[in-house]
Amino acid sequence: RTVRTLLTAARMKRVDTSKVVFEDGVAMWQQGDASLYTDEAVHKRAAVRHDAAVLKLLHLWWETALRSMRRSSQAGDTDHSLSKEEYVGMMKKIYKVMIDEYDEEDALECAEEDWEKDARGSNTLSRELFCDAIFELADIWTRTCERQEYVDFLSMLHEAIAVKVDDDEYV
Repeated sequence: RTVRTLLTAARMKRVDTSKVVFEDGVAMWQQGDASLYTDEAVHKRAAVRHDAAVLKLLHLWWETALRSMRRSSQAGDTDHSLSKEEYVGMMKKIYKVMIDEYDEEDALECAEEDWEKDARGSNTLSRELFCDAIFELADIWTRTCERQEYVDFLSMLHEAIAVKVDDDEYV
């Protein structure tokens, strides 16, 4: 189980998602929406990944992660990749926000599994791989291929885990 897998099966604490059980009474993780996997939908979701508003939010996520890493003295101003330690810390924050009953051991295990998949054998995570991982998380949680749903999700989750330190800076 990875954080993304668990998040698919869990409900969000800070957003009323009706316990991620939809009108038909079936939990989100038990549903599969074949309409999201048609050729048209796959192309639309790929286009959303490169939408200007989504890219702006993914950049915000990236800058927040780097700033947080620099603040904790894990990196210098010239580092342009994310350490495993910082990635795991961030994924644990996401787990804590989205999973009702936080389990430190499980959060760590899930984050480490996600790291292996997302880093693809590297010791650090590049901007591109990081943004792909965050987009994948949004892609799992959104119910449509509409850019606004991705924007809303990415914004809400960022706000839930980041700390604002300046007018436009987060850690």
